[in-house]
Amino acid sequence: MSTQAPIATDVVDALLAESEHARQRGRHAEGAALADAVIADPHATPWQIAQAHAASARHRQRLGDLQVSIDHAQRGLALAAQAPQDTQATFRSGLHTVLAMAYDSAGLHQQSLKHVIDALALAREARDPVAECWALSRAALMSEALGHARARRYGDEALALARGLGEEEVEFAVLNNLASTGLELSDDAARTAAFGGAEAVLREACAYAEQALALALRQGNAHRQAVARSNLAEALLRLGRLDEARTAMRAASEQAWQEGYRGLAMANEVDLCKLDAAQGDADGARCRLLELLDQTDPDDDLSLAAQVRKALHGLCKSQGLFEQALEHHEQLLVLELRRAEERAGLQAQVLIHRLELDEARHLAQRSMLEADAQRERAAELDRLANTDVLTGLPNRRHADAFLASLLQQAVTSGQPMAAALLDIDRFKRINDRFGHPVGDRVLAEVGGLLHGAVRSGDFAARFGGEEFLIVLVGPPEQRAVEVCERIRETIRSHDWPAIQAELCCTVSIGLAPYRGELSAAEWLALADQALYAAKRDGRDRVVRAGCV
Repeated sequence: MSTQAPIATDVVDALLAESEHARQRGRHAEGAALADAVIADPHATPWQIAQAHAASARHRQRLGDLQVSIDHAQRGLALAAQAPQDTQATFRSGLHTVLAMAYDSAGLHQQSLKHVIDALALAREARDPVAECWALSRAALMSEALGHARARRYGDEALALARGLGEEEVEFAVLNNLASTGLELSDDAARTAAFGGAEAVLREACAYAEQALALALRQGNAHRQAVARSNLAEALLRLGRLDEARTAMRAASEQAWQEGYRGLAMANEVDLCKLDAAQGDADGARCRLLELLDQTDPDDDLSLAAQVRKALHGLCKSQGLFEQALEHHEQLLVLELRRAEERAGLQAQVLIHRLELDEARHLAQRSMLEADAQRERAAELDRLANTDVLTGLPNRRHADAFLASLLQQAVTSGQPMAAALLDIDRFKRINDRFGHPVGDRVLAEVGGLLHGAVRSGDFAARFGGEEFLIVLVGPPEQRAVEVCERIRETIRSHDWPAIQAELCCTVSIGLAPYRGELSAAEWLALADQALYAAKRDGRDRVVRAGCV
């Protein structure tokens, strides 16, 4: 027994060392597998498992598995107390830099900024200049959250510090980040003036990319070489140095395919198509982009699918193929919506995971935290189950329950009530002419107008499709008619062309005052008959049941 534990520990340490060596060579899939093997090894100590989680987080972030990267980094932080006392702050700082990068890649800039601040504070607490350099390099990427000028200042500080330390790995990261932020800045005409104009920014980005590539070649890191070549190619393309851009793109694409970096290779192929179009082969570029579209699964790489669609939209539009351009634009909007939903889902998953980790660190408060989390989840599930996502109004399920409760009260209260069914006129024609995204905007706008038009004691819901339900509680019959007329006119006079040129929208409303002992189904049937009459009589009108 006395000899087995040290041997097992040595084996685990060797696996960790191999994982780190794989990271330095850009072999991230291999390195992640080695780190995961340590996590699963029964002989691994808590400190070794913490290091393995940190290693896996770095590899997964480079592979684009952001949620998995975040999960490993959070688990590494939860085990940070297992690190030797003199390395804890540096270890935690490194994990915060990984989290900052992962959140920034996911578009969650507020969370990324928090981890950058934590990483920088811990690095300075540990008086570790290398860790501080990494934190500054991550801050340099955060142009959207910090602003270009401040992010640039952090990049300059990180570069000077890295060169002073002779740390080529972090120097590459800083140079690559400066190239990336320069390319991003060049798209912002309002801000490039402060840096000498767009061309000056692009020349500088090109120089940073060339320096980063030279470092990556010297280090023998294939992943860094492919990334640096991609940045260099994009800078050359934007500068109009098309032949040089093509050479860099081909080299980047060949290397990415050879090393198995499929996402990076496909992105380079898209850039090559743009270059072909710029040099006069628009038809060939479009055909190749369509081939890339067939090879791209949005479920596997949503960002790449959006990139291909965007390129096709721009190319078809420039060729006068407006029907095809519109189709690609509509699909791009769908992909962008999915990407926004994924970011929101990622944020929700991260928050839930953070609660779970807090729960593990505070076992004494476990019962209270579990009860709170269950109440929050139940409330959110109830809200989702009863709310129409598109309009924000209650849905049919909620409306049915509300009517049942309301009729129970009606017997004793004796208050006047009226139900109005509202239907958007010729909604199918709106979808057919302007597309479903515009149709969805119309539904959302009508929902917002109804929400603002009814009083707090009234009720409005999306009843299904383009149909809405309004229940007015309290006003006499004639007043209910006036309220519906006001709602109809409000929708009719709304600024619809602000959403889409030539768009107009009207509604028909069927109103049924509540009488006697009607059931909810009977009451709504009267409103539906009145709505049918409003449609039959020319639309854009209010018809009251009993006056049909």
